[in-house]
Amino acid sequence: MEYDNTDFLIAFMDTHSKDAVRRLPISRVRAICRTVPTITLLSAEAPLLISRLAELFIADVTNQSYQMAIRSNATTVTEDDVAHVFSITPEYDFLAILRALRKNTNDSVSEKEE
Repeated sequence: MEYDNTDFLIAFMDTHSKDAVRRLPISRVRAICRTVPTITLLSAEAPLLISRLAELFIADVTNQSYQMAIRSNATTVTEDDVAHVFSITPEYDFLAILRALRKNTNDSVSEKEE
């Protein structure tokens, strides 16, 4: 089942114009960008664009996860809903490695507790 998020993202962009309050502080985005050793220069526009793209990513994942929870008659969005969105959305295939790393970390913690 393929999810078309175009309408949602257009509506999100319309309701959150450039006059809207930013959700992600630009100074934090800039600081995170500077932690990448290969980035030596950063234009003034780059953190703004990265912040906006991160907001769109978060909004899309949240919306898809909510739709997944609704389809399963749940009242709460769970980590499993988010993981399912990541697994069925081709655009988010790059996140599969993060899920695997988290699973390995959780397994390691469980083994240490035993």
